[in-house]
Amino acid sequence: FNALDDRCCLMFQVIVDDLDNSITYDFPCNRWLALDEDDGLIFRDLVAGVGASDAFTGTMTKKKGFPYVISVVTGDRQNAGTDANVFVVLHNGKKKLDSGKVWLSDGKFKRGMTQLFHINLQVMLSPLTSLEIGHDDSGAAPGWFCDQVIVYCPNTGIEQYFSCNKWFSTSEGDGLIQRTLYENTGMRKKKDK
Repeated sequence: FNALDDRCCLMFQVIVDDLDNSITYDFPCNRWLALDEDDGLIFRDLVAGVGASDAFTGTMTKKKGFPYVISVVTGDRQNAGTDANVFVVLHNGKKKLDSGKVWLSDGKFKRGMTQLFHINLQVMLSPLTSLEIGHDDSGAAPGWFCDQVIVYCPNTGIEQYFSCNKWFSTSEGDGLIQRTLYENTGMRKKKDK
């Protein structure tokens, strides 16, 4: 939410009614949008989530943005796993939006295994146009061979496949530890929302 430079306001919350799904989302703020108040910011990102209520039952459910399920497949090659911290950045080039760097914490990226991550983002990006994936080159064995990344958005029902089949290592292949991947559109699946 953005306040004009010559005005200020104390924003308590923004409420959005999703009529298609009969859900009301509450975006709490309780901060000033003013150059001369609070921290001086006139722009704030708000996350849905302290309370979202179902319009039919009135029950409160915890919603924290838009959910995504990210499956990261480590290749079945010798020394393919990594100790490094892995991250992704999801892009929707048509909307000119991205997720920012999302660290896939607590991941165990082992040879031949698929690791699932459930994340929530402040913006709806599905369908994605691309994603970036990489690691911080830390740990005893940071080199990693990524086979593919699969991103599923329950809100749209779209599951997208991003093939990689490359090393993320300063001592293997081309030495890169971060790459941009594009969707294999022929593999896209449409599931129930």
